[in-house]
Amino acid sequence: MMHDEIEKILANRSLGAISGIRGIDSYQNQVFDVFTNVGHYVIKYYDDDLLEKRRAQVEVSKIWNENGIKCILPISDFCMGAQGYYVIYEYFDNDTRKRLSLDDIKKLAKIQAQIHNLNTNSSLSCDYKKIELDIKNDNIQDLIQRCNKGIANAKKNVVISHNDYKPKNILWRDDESYLVDFDAVSKVNPTCAAYESALTFSYEKGKIDDEKFKAYLKEYRKYADFNDSEYLKYVCVNGKMRWLEFIYAKDWRRDQKLYEEVMNLVFELENYYNYIKN
Repeated sequence: MMHDEIEKILANRSLGAISGIRGIDSYQNQVFDVFTNVGHYVIKYYDDDLLEKRRAQVEVSKIWNENGIKCILPISDFCMGAQGYYVIYEYFDNDTRKRLSLDDIKKLAKIQAQIHNLNTNSSLSCDYKKIELDIKNDNIQDLIQRCNKGIANAKKNVVISHNDYKPKNILWRDDESYLVDFDAVSKVNPTCAAYESALTFSYEKGKIDDEKFKAYLKEYRKYADFNDSEYLKYVCVNGKMRWLEFIYAKDWRRDQKLYEEVMNLVFELENYYNYIKN
């Protein structure tokens, strides 16, 4: 049925007849790589009740794009299906093997600061939530406690942010960066977001590159306010912790893919904990 729906949606928008289609790995939404006799597209399918939130997130990305922050935008409004809704993107050919240089790190820090300074007016809310994950790991438990202690202070100052600003959501072409995937756009504390991105972009081969981490924050501070509060730097893991909490609620021990995701997340969070604490 989904194949038929996609075919109909494409035909109604004069985007051609399907010549090839394959699913792309995604934990939360179904994503399809679609070839037609007219073009090449990426189509995301949602079966949630968050359509108005999704529309608000796309509107924010359009404003960023208008202000010089390059974003990959959908080529249509959300398209309704029998059970959910779809959004269509033109396929974006990019350099998938790019390794981030120090100059790239600085560019990305500046872009994040620009996004935070725009602080786009939006109905989107702040999604910080207390972590209630029971995991037998002393470092992770301590990290959870420190993160939870900082949430109240983090909520006192929030701005609209991408909130999933990481390598997989940055596409590169000719050394220019383009933002994708706006499903996490929401209000966050700008300092927490900057800390999280500095950690994420400097995390390579199982450890944090100290030079890149410090370069990211130094560049960010040039363009946006930054609060050195002790606990704010721990709130930066709230998103990853909630993702771990989400997977932990599933039968992850019986699913090889989920098991590997849990192990990787725990390893990464322990690295973050040891680096931030020291």
